[in-house]
Amino acid sequence: MLKLLCLAVLLCIGETLSALPKIVCFRFDDNQTADIYRKLGDVFRKNNARFSLSLIPLHGQAFNKKWREVICSLEKDGFEIMDHTPSHNTLSFPLEKGDPLRKLSGKSFTDHTSERRVYLKYDPGVSRFSPVFKVKISGKNKISGNKLLKVRSLVKIRDRFYYVYTALGNGEFLLRTIWSENNVVLPDEENVPAQICYPAFSPAPGALEFMIKVSREKFRQIGLNKMPRVLIQPGGFYPLMGRNALAKVLKEQGYISSTGIPAGYKGFGDPDIAVSRYAMDWADFNLESMNLEREKTRIADTVACNRIAIGASHVRVGGKEKLPEYLLLHEKLLRWLAEKNIKVCTQSEASELLASTKIDRKNNVLPDLACDLDGNGRPDGWFASGRVKFNKGVVTLCGKGRGLYVRSLCGLPRGKVRLVIDHEKLGRATVRIKFCNSLKKACEIWTKNLQSSDRKKDTFEVNIPADCAALDFEIIRNSSSDGKIYQLELRGI
Repeated sequence: MLKLLCLAVLLCIGETLSALPKIVCFRFDDNQTADIYRKLGDVFRKNNARFSLSLIPLHGQAFNKKWREVICSLEKDGFEIMDHTPSHNTLSFPLEKGDPLRKLSGKSFTDHTSERRVYLKYDPGVSRFSPVFKVKISGKNKISGNKLLKVRSLVKIRDRFYYVYTALGNGEFLLRTIWSENNVVLPDEENVPAQICYPAFSPAPGALEFMIKVSREKFRQIGLNKMPRVLIQPGGFYPLMGRNALAKVLKEQGYISSTGIPAGYKGFGDPDIAVSRYAMDWADFNLESMNLEREKTRIADTVACNRIAIGASHVRVGGKEKLPEYLLLHEKLLRWLAEKNIKVCTQSEASELLASTKIDRKNNVLPDLACDLDGNGRPDGWFASGRVKFNKGVVTLCGKGRGLYVRSLCGLPRGKVRLVIDHEKLGRATVRIKFCNSLKKACEIWTKNLQSSDRKKDTFEVNIPADCAALDFEIIRNSSSDGKIYQLELRGI
């Protein structure tokens, strides 16, 4: 009896290792009303799930007593409070003259101050720049003369940075400072050298620590028992901090995750997870679309590729009359996730799982051709180009071209792996694998030719590079007749 029990335990452990967890996070951005948070909290509690809130402690609802009570109640029940910067801005925030924190405003990381605001210094960091082009400056803060100029572009002019803020028509725009101030004064001039900056900024030494200090003090005033462990950068007219700069400071400050650029895959088995967990982007799904089936598909495809799916929402659903429908969609989605054994986590929980989960080399990395969680008739994670038919785990490729492919597949056993392709009447075809690092840049490409008339299995040895975080896999056909794929496996040797 004891031997049987031990065997059962071993089998259970084997099953746990062989299948990576399927994880979804729900994130609600900016400060919503107390009523919205209360109603969302009720839906999630009912379904034994929790969501993450990215909150702005110096903005709007944070000064409302009822709102603070709801937030503290959510925190007590295990919902995650995340730091969304003090005032939804990565370079400045308001601090009244009497605020004790103003004593720090004269430090080296402060660029300048006003009566009510502190403006922080920055560094372009690892930003990329476009080739130099010429622009026209007129009316002190108007810019025109190049098609690269767009609203929200960050433009460098004579070693200073400005935001292209408002479109005036006819290719003309207004400029703001990088701190989003309306005090730009430039001389009228034509043929001024300029560049578009694709920012991955670094705060000046001490600036991010100061921002965190302000957030924490204001979160204490709200009444939180625990300080946030996740930093969410705001969008809009503000530089986004690069993930390396974030990782260095946030680790020291006790944060375990953040959003940064360039964004990572949020996938299991990432060799650079110590840094990638500070670049966890969102928007894998969004129920603001009011399209439940589409969002199920987006989740199913994401988790099939061993990546964390993070939902995006600002609760922009068209007014109070639409809120009940929005809440009902969450109710239905949460029930579906439970039925499909997809776990709902907070972002900090998800980042810890990404860092701690081990990869079982015996596990088939490629998504199961017979798994269709969302019931759309296509195996989760797999996509088809051209005429492709799916039927109970068998794929029929009709005609030439890229017939079957998967993108951004994570959970990889690096080193030697074995690829098995069971196929019939495939004619001439090519299998192509692109290996990408955590910056989503190709580090190696592997290709092999296939050919079959009768049914056969081809086995290949493939080496997954040590710095590979994800791969793209595709089968490209050169034959016009119908061919079949019965099985695809990629396992460690």
